Amino acid sequence: MRSGAGLRLRLVGLAGATVLMGLSEATSAGADAADRPSGAPTQGRCAGAASRDAARPCRNPALRTAVRPTPTQAVLEPPPPCEGDTKKVGTLYPCIFGPSADARPTDEVALLGDSHAGHWRAAVRYVAQQRGWRGTSLTRSGCAFSTATRALPEPARSRCRTWNAEVLAWFERHPEVHTIFVSASATLAVEVPQGRSAFEHRVEGYLRAWRSLPASVTRIIVLRDTPKRSLRTLDCIEAGIAARRPVDTACAVPRANVLPPDPQAVATSRARGSRIRLADLSAFFCSSRLCSPVVGGVLVNKDQDHMTTAFSLSLGPFVLRRVERLGPFALRRSLTSDQGKEMAEHAKFTLDSGLQPSSTVTTVRALPFLPRPPPDT
Repeated sequence: MRSGAGLRLRLVGLAGATVLMGLSEATSAGADAADRPSGAPTQGRCAGAASRDAARPCRNPALRTAVRPTPTQAVLEPPPPCEGDTKKVGTLYPCIFGPSADARPTDEVALLGDSHAGHWRAAVRYVAQQRGWRGTSLTRSGCAFSTATRALPEPARSRCRTWNAEVLAWFERHPEVHTIFVSASATLAVEVPQGRSAFEHRVEGYLRAWRSLPASVTRIIVLRDTPKRSLRTLDCIEAGIAARRPVDTACAVPRANVLPPDPQAVATSRARGSRIRLADLSAFFCSSRLCSPVVGGVLVNKDQDHMTTAFSLSLGPFVLRRVERLGPFALRRSLTSDQGKEMAEHAKFTLDSGLQPSSTVTTVRALPFLPRPPPDT
């Protein structure tokens, strides 16, 4: 018989699944807006990331003043549920997601990284369900999959090292996992050797970690980190809700202030071989100049730097689209569009900071002009 605590956790998971299913149906089917219980995300045509789909422009005036979940509701929003019981393996807590347990998966995938990988789980779970994949989430707050040592007090620093080693051992034991989605905070603090750039040291740490993965992992999809929320934005959102004014534009902040260069994205552009690709979905958060805290009536971040489950799920169809465009990875002869954009951003950041850019960065400035994000609203 389940304990009371266990039953409460199961009920929370079921409630989260109901909320996610509602947004998924609204996003994919373009269903009409419908009232939901308190805490449910905004539904309807163009909800969430769909409102910034450059390939299929979508506008819904009914969402202009909507904010769901509210900031208060967002901090209580449950994560997507795991299928089956989570069994601890050393420092790992594998969370299974994807098709139902009795369905035979078409492939095995994993989601890997710190809490900034974890907040992509709703989106990756959507992809897994659509493709019939069985997924395993291997995330640990504060620990990126990297050989760079985290700047943390003990015992947290040693636990991150142990977690990284146990992740590699887990993949050795699971050769059926062929695709990995990986992400991490772009500003994760690491211990930097004297005379080295902190950013470059983080780039190298990711490259070394990816190279250490077994050959059974044939695709590594790097999810570029998402924008942060400035400390003043929360007050602006709450004031906008009270005044019933469009928060998406009234509370937008300069892109350069909240979307720093991502060392994982730069590492992807420097990676040798054919199994690593970048998926940059920044255009669903930001225009070329501004990032919005509310997109398509859905609150983007639940705290300073983690997505709401609702917005993550709304990104699911677009992560799926990106995966389908990547297809089976072939030998790369040039940078992808996403990699070129990230390298160009890093070059501009380096020059603006007065640092000496590397030859790799300056070379990218000669690339053809790359696709632009959607225009400012």
